[in-house]
Amino acid sequence: MEHVLLDTNFLLVPFRFKVDIFSEFERIIDKEFDLWILDVCLKELKKITKEIEFKSIMELIKKKGVKIKETKEKIRNIDDLIIKFARENNCIIATNDKSLRKTAMGEGLHVIYLRKKKFLEIL
Repeated sequence: MEHVLLDTNFLLVPFRFKVDIFSEFERIIDKEFDLWILDVCLKELKKITKEIEFKSIMELIKKKGVKIKETKEKIRNIDDLIIKFARENNCIIATNDKSLRKTAMGEGLHVIYLRKKKFLEIL
């Protein structure tokens, strides 16, 4: 089974670009998979979104069965924590953050990102 670790910004894609990331995951991942997000990403998401948008995102997470993974790490940089967690748990990282994508690929991790604001691609 594949594990897909969602970055903070990735949950904004359905709302900001009107792309159904969940059907796109099914299209590009050719085996069974589950979706994860770190608790610190949700905290960050709450800070950067309006309350109504955050509530909609949380409803979507619940509806789609995204698992919230607790972190006990005291790493200040969330991107570093995402890389560490993905490496330790053999996850594909779903992100639109160019620097995180570059770092992840440099670590030999697979990355899913939004291409042309229309569809997802896996590297």
